[in-house]
Amino acid sequence: MSIQQKKSDYIGSLNQLMTTSCILAGFAFSGLISLPGIEKEMFSKIVHYFSGDLSLGFYASFYTLFFSTICFLSTIMIILVYKVHNFTIPFAKLRNIHLIANLTFSIAISALMMSVISFGIPNYMGICLAIFLGVVVGGSFVWENLLPKQHQKRIQQVEDEQKKEQESAAQSTNEQQEQPSEDTPQDKSDSSESESHTEGSNL
Repeated sequence: MSIQQKKSDYIGSLNQLMTTSCILAGFAFSGLISLPGIEKEMFSKIVHYFSGDLSLGFYASFYTLFFSTICFLSTIMIILVYKVHNFTIPFAKLRNIHLIANLTFSIAISALMMSVISFGIPNYMGICLAIFLGVVVGGSFVWENLLPKQHQKRIQQVEDEQKKEQESAAQSTNEQQEQPSEDTPQDKSDSSESESHTEGSNL
């Protein structure tokens, strides 16, 4: 793969990342604004159901949501700085920008999940579960998108699938070409029989 193709792939990935970050940043910011306006009576029922702590669940959810919003906005700003000039930068710098933007996005996704879980389960078990799932989600995102070995492995898998499809298509075309050739002797015999029949009738 040439450098120009790699550069176009990185630019396409950054554009998709910025679009997703804009959507999730709006979601996180709207939640950040509406979170302080929640009725304490309604939230206290949830806390009582889980035998949790009101202040613990609220503060954990609020600050992780705030941190998630900051990370989403940071991802957008990192990409926008270079998108203004249509990414007219060297390939090495573009690759570093792609790495940093994906890291901040993975942190933002992890923090957003932690905020949702800590708000839904406002006790120590919920916070531990939020931290665990946040680390798992962020780590899996980094593993699938930033490790070169995984990227090369996916490319190899796609190439193998394309080869299999081409082989199956070639095999099907060969079978279709062989069928008329097999039917040709029968067609000839049928035509000879019809000719003999017509000659007999003429006699």
